Amino acid sequence: MITDLHRRKFTARFRHMDCDGSGQLTKEDFVTLAERLIAARPSPPTPASATRIREAYARMWEGMQRHADTDGDQRITLDEYVQACGRMVEQPERFDRLIGELAPIVLRLYDMNGDDTLSLSEFLTMTRALSLADDAATDMFRRLDRDGSGTLSVTEICAAVREFYLSADPNAPGNWFFGPY
Repeated sequence: MITDLHRRKFTARFRHMDCDGSGQLTKEDFVTLAERLIAARPSPPTPASATRIREAYARMWEGMQRHADTDGDQRITLDEYVQACGRMVEQPERFDRLIGELAPIVLRLYDMNGDDTLSLSEFLTMTRALSLADDAATDMFRRLDRDGSGTLSVTEICAAVREFYLSADPNAPGNWFFGPY
């Protein structure tokens, strides 16, 4: 069941993903998201890393279109997105197929020193690409750093993204993964 909390989170996420502000998600929005992530790195990624990001966002678009675009117009409205995300809440295996693979790929793109974690600096570089303000992203980082290590591991980030989409607990740290809602 979609709670009011889910609806607020999904609406905020939709607005972040709607890169052109059209009120609809299109393939171009997903291409733009991938390109922003690639361009925001302080140094160019390897061609293989850039390709992985582009391919992951293309798969995410294809999956979202298949599961959310109920009228087949190649556009996903806010209502279609919220309903599709609601189906993920009810069937979490959909989350793994549509979104779950993306987090580790993005993490590895921003893990500049190859230690399989993101420092606050690396995290801020990533969140700037997603148009999140540094103060909100710093607060988010502190909430997500559950073990207090000063870094975010792949496990912590994947758990946070999963919580964002699936948890109805208003106190779940993952609720903040994409910023304030």
